Amino acid sequence: MKKCVRAAAAALVLLFSACTVGSGSPIKYSAASLPNTTSSASFDAMEIDQAAGRLYVADRADSGVDVFDLSTVPATYAKTISFSFSPNGLAFAPDLKRLYVGLGNGSLGIVDVNLTSPTAYSVIKVVPTGGKTVDLIDYSQPRHEVYASNGSDGTVTKVDANTGAVTGQMKIGFGLEQPRFNPVDGLVYVTSPDAGAMFVLDPNTGTVNKKIGIGSCLGKGFAINPKLDQAMIACSTWVQRMNLRNTSDVEVFKDIGGGDLVTYDAAADRFLVAAPDDVPAAVGIFGGNPIRYIAKARAPGHGNSAALDEQHGTIYTPDTRAGKAGLMAFDLPNGEPPISLDSSALVEIGAAIAVIVLVMLWIGRHSDPVNRPAPLPRRRRA
Repeated sequence: MKKCVRAAAAALVLLFSACTVGSGSPIKYSAASLPNTTSSASFDAMEIDQAAGRLYVADRADSGVDVFDLSTVPATYAKTISFSFSPNGLAFAPDLKRLYVGLGNGSLGIVDVNLTSPTAYSVIKVVPTGGKTVDLIDYSQPRHEVYASNGSDGTVTKVDANTGAVTGQMKIGFGLEQPRFNPVDGLVYVTSPDAGAMFVLDPNTGTVNKKIGIGSCLGKGFAINPKLDQAMIACSTWVQRMNLRNTSDVEVFKDIGGGDLVTYDAAADRFLVAAPDDVPAAVGIFGGNPIRYIAKARAPGHGNSAALDEQHGTIYTPDTRAGKAGLMAFDLPNGEPPISLDSSALVEIGAAIAVIVLVMLWIGRHSDPVNRPAPLPRRRRA
C-alpha cells in the first residue's frame, strides 16, 4: 500500500513537471476590454501601427474598427471608427499612414490614421469594388496598391492606395480567402479552399500565372517571410510551410489546426497563427531558419487573428466572449513551448490528477494482503 502511495505521488510530480519545466513557464494573460459590453463580440482582422503605438481590429458587432492605445500593457481602448457596413479585412500602409478596411457591402474604406493630421481617424473615402463583399486584403508598399479579395465572387480587386481608384480586377473563378503581395517576385498570391489551391497573380497584367495545388489543406489565411521567400498557410487541421521558390518544398506542422488568419512580424521573425477552431482554441507561434514550431498559447476568447506589439513583446488576439469582449494579451513566448494556465486548463489538469490518484489507490487497496479474499479450502480426497 505504501509503495502505491509513493508511486501515486511520483506520478503527480511527473505530471506537474511535464506541465511546467518541460513546457516552459506558464503563460499569464491580461485583458484590454471594450467599454460597457455585456454581449459576445465578432471580430476579424487586426493591424498594428508600430511607430504610433496603435492597434486596429475589425469589430463586426459595432460595424467599425476599434482603436487601442499600446502605450501600456495591456492596451487601452481609445475609440471606434464607424462604418455603415461590417468590416472584415484590414491593411495598414505605414508610409501613407492610412488604414484600408474591407467592408461587407463590397467596398473598401480608407481611413486617415496619421495622429498629427487634423483628419485623424476620419474615413476619407469609401471605394466600391464591384464585388458583393470585400473580405481579406493586403497592401503593397512598393506599388502603392491594395489587393482586395471579393470572397465568393472569385475576384481580387486592385485599388490605387493614393487615389482610391479601382485600377483592375483579377478573375480567378473560385471562392477566395487571403491575398498577399510578395515583394520578392512582385506577384500576388491568394488562397482558395474551394479550389484546393493557391493562385499566383500578376498585378501588371491581371492574369493568373500559376495554380499551386494544396489539396486537403483547405488553406485560409497565410503570410510570407520575404527574407526566406516562404509562406505559412493555415490549413483546416494543420499549418503548412511552403517554399515559394520551389512550391514542392512543403512541410506540415500538426502542432495546431483549425487556423484562420496568419500574420508575420519581420522584426521578431515570428508567424502568428490564430486558430479559433483548434481544440482548445489557440495561437500558434512559428519562426526561425529553418522555420519551426515554437509555442502554442491557449486563446479561450476564440479570436481568429493575432498581432504582436513589438515595443513590449506582447501578443494580442480578440476575445469574443460575452462580458469579456475586447483583446487578450500575453507575452511573446521564447524557447521551449509554454503551457497556458487558463481556467479550462486547470480543470483538465485537476481531472487528470484525480483519475491518477483514484486508480493508484484502487490498485494499492486491492494489492494489500489484508484486503485479499481468503483462499478457498482445498478439497480432501476420499
